[in-house]
Amino acid sequence: MRTLRLLLTASILLVSIVSVSAQQVSSDAANQLFAAGKYREAIPMYRQLLERYSEDPTYNYRLGICYFLSDEDLNAAYKYLKAASTKEVPNKVYYYLGEVCRYLYRFDESLSYYKRFMVNGGSPDVSTVALELAASAASNGQNLLRYSSKVSPIAKAEVNAADFYKTYDTYPSSSGFGDIPAELKTVIDGKKGLNSLIFSHVDGGRVGDISVYASYGQNETGSKDLFFIQKVDERTWSRPQRLPGTINSPFDEDYAYMCPDNRTLYFASKGLYSIGGYDIYRTTYSSEKKEWSAPENLGFPINSPYDDYLFVPDKDGKTACFASMRGIKTNGTINVFKVDGVDNTIRVELSPESAFALQGLDKRAATPEPKASEAAATQQSKVAVESTEGVAALPEYRKIKVALANNESLTDSTSKKIDRLRAVWADMPDSTRQDVERLIVFNENRLMELTNIREQLLDQASSLERDFISGKIKLEVNEKPAVNEWFVRNELLATHLTKPQLDKLATSPLRMPQAMALIDSASSTGVQIQDLQQILTAASDTLEMEKVKGKINEYEASLKPALKRLNSGWASFYGAYFEVMSQMARSLPSTSAEDSVLLQNAQRSYLGAKGIRNGTAAIGETYADYQKVEEAYLNEQKSLNWLSLYLARAAKEKSIADSLYAALNPQKESEQTDVALTEASNFGVVKRDNVEIPQIAFSAPTNSGEFAVNTTASYSQQNPMPSSRSLPTGVVYSFQLGLFSQELNYSLFKFSPMFYESTGSGKRVFAGIFNSYHSAQSRVAQVKENGFKDAFIVAFADRRLVPLAKAKAMEGKKAMETKSTVAAPSAMFRVVVGTFAGEMPKNIKDIVEKLLSDKEIIKSPMADGLITYSIGNFDTFEQAIPLKNRLVSEGIVEAFVTKIELTPNGQ
Repeated sequence: MRTLRLLLTASILLVSIVSVSAQQVSSDAANQLFAAGKYREAIPMYRQLLERYSEDPTYNYRLGICYFLSDEDLNAAYKYLKAASTKEVPNKVYYYLGEVCRYLYRFDESLSYYKRFMVNGGSPDVSTVALELAASAASNGQNLLRYSSKVSPIAKAEVNAADFYKTYDTYPSSSGFGDIPAELKTVIDGKKGLNSLIFSHVDGGRVGDISVYASYGQNETGSKDLFFIQKVDERTWSRPQRLPGTINSPFDEDYAYMCPDNRTLYFASKGLYSIGGYDIYRTTYSSEKKEWSAPENLGFPINSPYDDYLFVPDKDGKTACFASMRGIKTNGTINVFKVDGVDNTIRVELSPESAFALQGLDKRAATPEPKASEAAATQQSKVAVESTEGVAALPEYRKIKVALANNESLTDSTSKKIDRLRAVWADMPDSTRQDVERLIVFNENRLMELTNIREQLLDQASSLERDFISGKIKLEVNEKPAVNEWFVRNELLATHLTKPQLDKLATSPLRMPQAMALIDSASSTGVQIQDLQQILTAASDTLEMEKVKGKINEYEASLKPALKRLNSGWASFYGAYFEVMSQMARSLPSTSAEDSVLLQNAQRSYLGAKGIRNGTAAIGETYADYQKVEEAYLNEQKSLNWLSLYLARAAKEKSIADSLYAALNPQKESEQTDVALTEASNFGVVKRDNVEIPQIAFSAPTNSGEFAVNTTASYSQQNPMPSSRSLPTGVVYSFQLGLFSQELNYSLFKFSPMFYESTGSGKRVFAGIFNSYHSAQSRVAQVKENGFKDAFIVAFADRRLVPLAKAKAMEGKKAMETKSTVAAPSAMFRVVVGTFAGEMPKNIKDIVEKLLSDKEIIKSPMADGLITYSIGNFDTFEQAIPLKNRLVSEGIVEAFVTKIELTPNGQ
């Protein structure tokens, strides 16, 4: 018995030893995987360890990090990191909790953890800038939860990240993305291995087309900015120019897409008002104001805390494709989404849980039910946008209100960002203070811009309110004729029609049955005319031919009044009905995939008609004219019938749906339906090749533009810099870069336009030509950032340097504009300081430089090797006298005024 007990004891000890040994090996293996960054492989090992030691803080801490950094399960990451934070673990646990909560859209909680991490001393491996970017993203997320977009998912695919853009199907097949041409890349782009895309048409596009691309520019320590070029003629592009600071932030901008209108730009930025990584923004260019609008963050669910970029809408801006890193667990892949309702202006408020559930944009997932408070906020938002009472019924007034709401959100986010930065600035070491200061200045400038925009919007709103109250602007209060279309009378569909929509239908010159009858009648008569023309071609008997001709004339005469009415009323009828019916269809609850194809067919017919009309001249009232656009009319009729069919199915109007099926020839259309459904199921398959960007040839720099910073030298020996004689007449401003040798090193100058003025010792070089001091002042910082830190603003009047004060006084006066016809001056005047052997004596030079103002010291070599120093140039003897007198009073008694005769061309 004793022997048995000894054996049992030995067995238990042996098992314990083996167990402890196994435990030790498992812990070492887990830690090795963790140290190597193999977080997904380490998860099961740490889980096994926690089954035995559930309270161990290190295992909880590392398992939470593994779940987070592998993006395996954010809720599990939160659970384990939260448990670890109550024990003795590194302070970085609060940073990770802040990050996890940000990715879970719990932005309030995220900010509190970031603050706790900062108060506890931070961590050496988390920079101040990185922490500020994360906190700013959470703050921006707080605001954007209130303004989420109402988009509908169409398709989603996980594709190869190297060529993800080749799967997009929202832009024409005659265009696409390709590598940025070598002509556009700078030396810094090469050093940093710039890997980005540029959008182009196969043939380079039309004159006026704009291409936007990313570049590091000439600053080795800078971030990626957006530049653009514009097609000048069939073979030439404008020189590259950097987009303004409202678009380019101190952080990376990339993946730009310019819409066919050449004024709507979508791009991705890690700065501005990002909620994490790259976010997608939209900005539009005003040709009247010559400026870009403040970029608008597209918000949830298009943007997420992950990288989101390359947003490409279709021609009508309704559907779009974009790429995102959300939900990616495989290296080398990326998700491409296709969504509908991009043009929907209604914004709703979401809870963190709803936003997190929606970020997958999974068409099969049910939309989360909003909380009571959320539903109330959503309803309130709809009322605010759709209210039709009083001045709010004016469309322009409602647009201003929406813009003000967006401005308020951005202003609030920026103010919080500045407060946060100021709070930590004093505690930062000198090495990082500069970064924080740069962020503070950038955000203060942005806040000023937002404030100015807000004031402009408020002024516009006040003006509309005054005009409305005074009766200058009146609402149409007369009752419109009743609209009797079937979808207006249907009880289910009527709830989705607003008063403005009904008004739009009522103002149409044609009703639906009349318009459709006109098209059918014209088409039928056209077929009869074509048949008769074939008979006429085959006829040989003269009498028979005359009869046929008479019949053709008879049909054409009967067709003429119908065409006249069709041409005068169809355009406004079709525009109103297609818009309203499309809006109704999108407002209805999601239907089956089969029904969604009906909307795709309607859109296809609409685009087909639009393409025909874009390539056709004005419509006349003859049958020959009608033939040119007959297919467009029939496509437009079909687009309305497809929409009607969609609405009829949604409203359970079977008889109407059956008749529409017959009208649309379902046997033929079913093939299209099958193809469309197949295409949707195959979304994400590579269908495109890289577009070969045509060789970029740049136009020569001119003085017509105000100022641009280019990626390459603006001038060369073959294209030399012009002199100041090329300046326009009147008052203009420029930046004086410095005094250079007679032989200019053109590689130094990447600005345009530029010009020079000869002096006795070299060439004074200038950049930019501005019509106002204000516009020059707004760009001087950009010159200094690009290597000319001593640059300053100077003024010219009729191609001659003048004091800034004088130029400002003259600014805007038309007198200077008329002097272009006046002959060049016959003489100019200088104040001679003295003649010296070599350099001017220091005591005299100090006096002269103190009195220079905007003039220059001119060196004139003499035959005997001496150098005469003078100050100029002055237009009149009287202008030079005050300076001469001041020099004499300072002790330079030899100073005098000299006259220099000029040739008739001013030389």
